[in-house]
Amino acid sequence: MYWLLKEAGKLPKKKVNTDHVFITGAASGIGRMMGNEFLKLGSKVTFSDVNEKALKETIDQVPLELKQKAFSVKCDVGCPESIA
Repeated sequence: MYWLLKEAGKLPKKKVNTDHVFITGAASGIGRMMGNEFLKLGSKVTFSDVNEKALKETIDQVPLELKQKAFSVKCDVGCPESIA
């Protein structure tokens, strides 16, 4: 039944405009793209990556009207000290 409802477009869509999304690996590729898509949908987004230079470039590329909802933090999710 779920599949039929999904295919028919009958499932409710989740609104993300009040959410805060934390994206890891966000300095390039899919992470960067997903972060930008969430910003366009109205979410606040924290971009996280170990590459600080690329992370700055990611934030610099955010459109001006969305900058107040975009944040960045250098973080290595494989390192507990970095997460703390």
